[in-house]
Amino acid sequence: MRNLSYNFFVQLKMRIFVLSLVGFVFLLSFPAIGASGQYLVATKAARNNDFDLASKNYLSLIKHGISETLIVQEALLFSVLANDLDSALKLSTIIEQQSVRFPTAGLISLVRLFNKRKLTKFRTCFLNMKKFYPDI
Repeated sequence: MRNLSYNFFVQLKMRIFVLSLVGFVFLLSFPAIGASGQYLVATKAARNNDFDLASKNYLSLIKHGISETLIVQEALLFSVLANDLDSALKLSTIIEQQSVRFPTAGLISLVRLFNKRKLTKFRTCFLNMKKFYPDI
């Protein structure tokens, strides 16, 4: 009888452990579900030419820690199209830190550096991005 009750409690503990583990994994998947939803809303808004909504959703993805190059580039592009230049300036610095060559980011970086009178960095940035710009 004692052995039977011992087996019952061991099985009960194992079931509780498995259910806790499954619940924990389920909770960990919520940020991914939220991020994919924001990405889908952003791409749908972009197809509908709702640049403001697309920009906000891409920026929200970045705020949640998703910093893939494509997401940052899309956020920058739609921030410019939505006339959200403050976000565009911040995103251009992120793109510079990722060492990505993206023409729009380069132009925004050039404007930011020129306005701050950092002419040495302006020249370096321009020379690094020169192949993207037409000859004058």
